[in-house]
Amino acid sequence: MPVDYSKWDKLEISDDEDIECHPNIDKASMIRWHQAALHRQRRERRDKISTLELETTLNDNVSKILREFSTDQDNVVELIKNFMGICSKIDDMDREMIKKVAIMWNSDRDPRWGPPEPDEVLNSKIKFGENIKQLTEKLKKYKEENPDFNFNTWLRKELDELVERISKRQVIIKKEIEKEREEQNKKITSENMYTGGFDKTIVNKPKEIPKTEEKKTEKKSHKKEKVIETIHTPSKSKEDDKVVIENEDEESYITYGPAREFSHINSFEQSYKFIGDHPEIVNQKYQDEILSEAFHAQMEGKPKYARSCVQQSLVIQYCKSLGSDGISLFFQRMITGFEKAQHMFMEDVENTYNHIVNRVKILKKKREAEEAEEKKQIEARLKIAEQPDGTYIWPMDENPTEEEKKKAETFATFTPDIQKALLTMDPDDINAILAKMTKEEGQELIRKCSESGLIQFVEDDEDDGDLADNELD
Repeated sequence: MPVDYSKWDKLEISDDEDIECHPNIDKASMIRWHQAALHRQRRERRDKISTLELETTLNDNVSKILREFSTDQDNVVELIKNFMGICSKIDDMDREMIKKVAIMWNSDRDPRWGPPEPDEVLNSKIKFGENIKQLTEKLKKYKEENPDFNFNTWLRKELDELVERISKRQVIIKKEIEKEREEQNKKITSENMYTGGFDKTIVNKPKEIPKTEEKKTEKKSHKKEKVIETIHTPSKSKEDDKVVIENEDEESYITYGPAREFSHINSFEQSYKFIGDHPEIVNQKYQDEILSEAFHAQMEGKPKYARSCVQQSLVIQYCKSLGSDGISLFFQRMITGFEKAQHMFMEDVENTYNHIVNRVKILKKKREAEEAEEKKQIEARLKIAEQPDGTYIWPMDENPTEEEKKKAETFATFTPDIQKALLTMDPDDINAILAKMTKEEGQELIRKCSESGLIQFVEDDEDDGDLADNELD
């Protein structure tokens, strides 16, 4: 008796030998790509079938509501009120179905796959919210053109037409589900075969966040701190809402290379792929650093980069706030055209950026006012200290201390240009004078100023002790 082996034709077995690739391409990588593509196809097919089944249920319920709605009512006002009631109910049902679909598609989805490919059948779903809106607009138009038209008859006709559209859509969905199920059942895989025995659950531990590339400061002298106010953290206290930025003279406030690279990305698709490669940047620390970089960029006159930093900081915030599947859920809404979610996010970006712009304007005005006041004080100081022969005297109290007398005596030995620079205490002017001197002259000037206390110098730790190379404090 011959043995029938045809049932094994459906068995899908992974065989590395079946995969052929170019000699320059790593075969192991090609095998992994092939496996990933198979898993993605199976997952998206399952999600598509489930989505179509949910839509079938929704269409049946909506069709039933529309058929059972009675338009034979004498009171037109009451009829319109009842009609708007069922419209609201249908819109809520539609929104609930869309929410379930979004959660299903993004639950436990591998971020490396990227967003799902657009599907013509899924995208041709009847949008009941838009249909109701069009129906309302059509009603207003008919009423304006013909105030005496029979509203009951017109409404019944429109509802019947919508029911007919739903029926045609149901036929398309049924054929598509049959087609996808047939494709799904062509092969026997680990997902559609019966697996008996004991179940086992493995919980993956979260990946550890790598240590950040902390920037090393070359100067150990006085550190400057700058406080940048952050927003969008209502659950924290005001103290926690502040990010302390140290070493203000550095080029960037972002301490981690990938986070710095992420701040320059402007595309949702690229951001999604980048986070898939660097999931550790979805972290409060990097969110705050990128937002602080936005403030710094706006202060430096780089509005385009500042706005990019604001957007990327909020991308991290939204991904964190949407839960364990927040990354996939957020980018699903942004990339697939979820208009309400897109509008809400971009409005948040705009408001945050405007907050920074206004804050920068206030700080710049404050800085300009302080500089003007300082300039005014310097001019007044020079005017008081200037002598008829063009020299200057060191200002002292009525009862000067010995230290002040020593400063005045040393100050009197200098030329007028040096005296003026010392009175203004402008490091640029003093460094310009030092640049014109020989090394020995510069050392002698610095020694006199340092010993008398006219200027305080901070020595570099890596310096050999040469006072001429020191920086002014």
